[in-house]
Amino acid sequence: PHESILQDIKAGLEFLLTKGVKEGEVSAIGFCWGGWAIAKSASEGISWKSGVSPHPSTKLEKFAFGMDEELMFSKVSMPFLLMPAGEDPDILKPGSSVVKKLEEAGGASVPFESMRHGWVSRGDLSIPDVKENIEKALAQTLEFIEKQY
Repeated sequence: PHESILQDIKAGLEFLLTKGVKEGEVSAIGFCWGGWAIAKSASEGISWKSGVSPHPSTKLEKFAFGMDEELMFSKVSMPFLLMPAGEDPDILKPGSSVVKKLEEAGGASVPFESMRHGWVSRGDLSIPDVKENIEKALAQTLEFIEKQY
């Protein structure tokens, strides 16, 4: 259940607070379903500074938990960068109502149309195009997060 994931995220953030990290000053990076965990936790009141998700699987909100993905995103108020692969749903790509809402909060969607879902975390680095796009996605991740501080 998603409640246990949210509890784990809260516990991790509470630990960081004990180490001197200020509330609301933590950014999150989530690959695949980790993108859902960031969006869900932000929609449920977790104060992330920002979030980034290469090849996000936020469709879990509907398919795994029977809830509304667009409604979840409507409650996300932090800068959130999505990097969908070519086969990822259009709801995660520029022009969608979800991305328009994220843009209002300083977020964006940068599609990697020639890549397959999972390319950043499990792409074959021996393929030059895949390697180049992994490096590009990681550089954009760092650039986006650095802009928030």
